[in-house]
Parts: sequence; C-alpha cells; structure tokens
Amino acid sequence: MAENASTLNPTPDGLSTPPKEGTHALYTVYEGRQNDVKALINLEDPRKELVSPLLNMRGMERHLNDFLAGWGDHPYLMDISRSPLDIASDVIGERDLHNPKNHFENKRNWFAEVKAKNNSLIPVVSWLDTDNARDIIQLARLLLTDFNIIAVRVVCPPEIVGQAGTGP
Repeated sequence: MAENASTLNPTPDGLSTPPKEGTHALYTVYEGRQNDVKALINLEDPRKELVSPLLNMRGMERHLNDFLAGWGDHPYLMDISRSPLDIASDVIGERDLHNPKNHFENKRNWFAEVKAKNNSLIPVVSWLDTDNARDIIQLARLLLTDFNIIAVRVVCPPEIVGQAGTGP
C-alpha cells in the first residue's frame, strides 16, 4: 500500500492542476501491491516526470514486472526489504539477495536483471547494523560501475531524529 493515498497525486487537488514548475516528488510504495503498481503506471507521462517512486521490493516478482513494463523511461528507485518476514519470502529468500558473499553479488546480479527490463533503475543501498561496513561500501562502489547513479537509504533511529513531528 502506498504511504498515503494522496502521495500518488503530485498536486493537492487530485491532478486537476499542474504541479509547480521545477518540483519533483519522491513517493514510497511499501508493498508493491497490484493497485499501487496500477496507480503509478497509469500516471500520464508529464506526471511521471515529476515522480520517482521508491519501490521496496518484497514478495512476488509479478507486480514488479508489471511496473517495469508500464513505467517507461522515467527514473525509479528500488530497495530490497530487510523485514524478517520479507527476507524469507519469494524472490528475496529464493535468490538469497541479502547474502554478503562477494559484496552482495546476488543482489548486484538481481539489480542488473531488473535494469535489463527497465533501464531507468536507480538501485538503493541500505544496510543493517549487523552488516559488514566493507561489504556495504564495496556493494555501493560496484553498483556505481553498472549504474550512472545510486541512492543510499539512511535509517535514523528516533533517539537521533526524535519522534515523527516532534523534532529531536
């Protein structure tokens, strides 16, 4: 499900007026359910230019393939879920995408397969505190050899950033 139903609309009035010039939105699709995918791929191309969805891959590859086929040449970001329930499921578990061997070689290969289906991929590098820092750095460095750009997901605990809406 999308972070918020209105997050799929880059304008406050439900797409009836164009967004401000020079603005760009980043929207997170947490689960990549079929309706989330449909909502994104059915955006008009001028609206897709204003949106860079962050897909947090989990579960079935079928919905991902629908997205890749329908999104077009617009940038999108992809991370691979670190939730314990997701790690054992479908594509993440079957392909062992969080295996640190050879600096996350399985993950890098999977990103390359996704890029072959839609070249606009921006892979996201994320980690857990238990991951080896060298492997994460090497993953990022190696991804940069195959992609023009990567993204880094930094998760800050509430002790550092404060509770949502309250500040530190």
